[in-house]
Formats: sequence, structure tokens, C-alpha cells
Amino acid sequence: MKHIDLREKMGNFKSFPKGFHYTYIKLIFSALFILVFLLINSGAKIEAIETTHFDISPSASVRSSEEELALVDVSNSKNGNKVKNCWCNNKLIRTSAVELSRQHQVESKRTDIVKTALNMQGPQGYFDCSLFVQTVMAKNGIEVPRSTFQYSTEVGELIEEADILPGDIVLYDSEGWGNPSHVGIYVGEQEVCHVNTVRGKIITQDLHMCNYPIISIYRVI
Repeated sequence: MKHIDLREKMGNFKSFPKGFHYTYIKLIFSALFILVFLLINSGAKIEAIETTHFDISPSASVRSSEEELALVDVSNSKNGNKVKNCWCNNKLIRTSAVELSRQHQVESKRTDIVKTALNMQGPQGYFDCSLFVQTVMAKNGIEVPRSTFQYSTEVGELIEEADILPGDIVLYDSEGWGNPSHVGIYVGEQEVCHVNTVRGKIITQDLHMCNYPIISIYRVI
């Protein structure tokens, strides 16, 4: 029987560079390691996506060009890896900010009016009740009538006593005729600052001083 030399059929292994088969094995193991790493990383990302809640309600899915919507992420304090996504209306946020700013300006104006009135306390001088109120308001950029008879809803908003706030103007019937004949500025704590002609002073007294009936209260701010 003729002897067959397998080395002649398969080639001489010695012709390969030394250590070639070891390098080949290393490459295989490296590729497997990279593949396993990618699979593990992909699984973590999928789990993170599954733990995220998206608001898909009609109010959130409808986007208007007039009302810009923004996605805001709010982290859950108990579980940091869970995130709640909610749609917030930028227009409403801006409107709220403007309203808060306006309210702050109004409150600041009320404070200034009260300070002006209280700082004018002392001798009456040439002031009568309506001139005193007119002067205080003018110093704060607000125009009001010179006479108590000229007050109306064109001057300001007519309000109830229960809703009175510092800086509001209070008109009294001091003569018992059923008409406004005296005026003062409410300064808070159930008190008004006004000209007391009997004492000849600008002073602060109880809102219901001398049992004068309150005819009306105007808000001019």
C-alpha cells in the first residue's frame, strides 16, 4: 500500500509563521469579549427605557404653534433611575411670571402710599381731607379728585369693606347728610390716615372713627 503523506496534501505547517495559531485564538477570544460587552450594555439601555414613563395623554400629544410645549424631566426622589416626563405650557409659565411681577409692583405701590401718608402726619397746615389724599396719591403717580363729591367708578374700583387693602381710599358721611363729606387712606390694621380738622392734625385713627358711616371705598391701584 502506498503511504500518503498528509503534510503534502495539507501543506507544510512549518510554512506558517511561528505562533500564528496562538494569535488566531487570541483574536477569537477578543471578538467574543467585545460581543458579550455590547450585549450587556444594550440590555442596560433597554431596562432604562422600560423604567421611563412618557405622558401620551391627548393634552400632551397636541402641540400648538401658539402655545409652545417643553419636555421637562422631574427625577423621582425615591428612585433616581425612574424619570417622569411631563409637558409644560411655556405660555402659561410666562403668563404666571408676568402676573407675579405685576402683583409685586402693586404691593410695592401700596406700601409706598402708606409710607407717604404716615410720613405726613403732624400739623394740618393748609391741608383739608381731600387735598391730603390727593397729595399722597400724586406723590405716587396716581391722580384722584380734589373733592370728595367727585369720586366715582371712573376714579377707581368700588369695593366692599371686607376686601379693603392698604392704600385704598375711604369716603365717609361725616355730616349725616348721606353724602361723602370726608376722606382718608386706609393704612392697614383697621386704621385710616386722614386730616382731623377738630385737632388740626394729620393723624391715624380707627377705620370706624367717630362712628362715621362709610359711604364707599375705592381702589385706585
